[in-house]
Amino acid sequence: MKNSEVKKSTSSNPDHASTLKKLFPIGKTLRPLFQTLAPELEVDEDIVLKSINMDDARRIFDLVDANRKHLEAWLSWIQKLQSVKDSKSFIRAIRYKDVFAGRWVYGIYYQDQLVGMIDFNDGDRDLNQVAIGYWLSHDFQGKGIVTRAARKCIDYLFKEKQVHRVLIKCATDNYRSQAVANRLNFNWEGIDRDAGTVNGKSVDMINYGILYREWLAMNS
Repeated sequence: MKNSEVKKSTSSNPDHASTLKKLFPIGKTLRPLFQTLAPELEVDEDIVLKSINMDDARRIFDLVDANRKHLEAWLSWIQKLQSVKDSKSFIRAIRYKDVFAGRWVYGIYYQDQLVGMIDFNDGDRDLNQVAIGYWLSHDFQGKGIVTRAARKCIDYLFKEKQVHRVLIKCATDNYRSQAVANRLNFNWEGIDRDAGTVNGKSVDMINYGILYREWLAMNS
């Protein structure tokens, strides 16, 4: 809304003007209600993150199929992806809306090859927070790819989108995901019992979190 429009509407409605002053005090920076995200993020000379689209259906299926045994231990949706058609359904279900609504999924490209995914999920507009999740092909583990990709995403969320808090949630026995959170200096915030489901079984989930001011202090 333009300043002139705000002035016009508030002058004719004192109650509305009072409400706006409470919500948006003078001098405060206004955070946009809808935070659209970049379709592509360059991490470094080797890694680029690209928003998943229908053209990626075959690549996603082939990557998942080659890593099925490796991924099924942590991701329950892997069992539902048994064909390129299922891959298209998966992509169709992604709701690219904004940082707080729907789900934003990036393909992780390492030296021009799709090797995994990283996504923003569980956004909460009122708390101004977002969770990130990730997975990587078994053949590309040990190169720091996920840590570098996650660091870029977190930096982007904090510095470009003014998110207040970023979360990482992973199963208590998913030690590789926990290692990523620890390398990024996330804080261990507790365990939610039976908060996740893998292969029909309930699993305990560890909550990691970091605040904007904490990230800025470490990455200024």
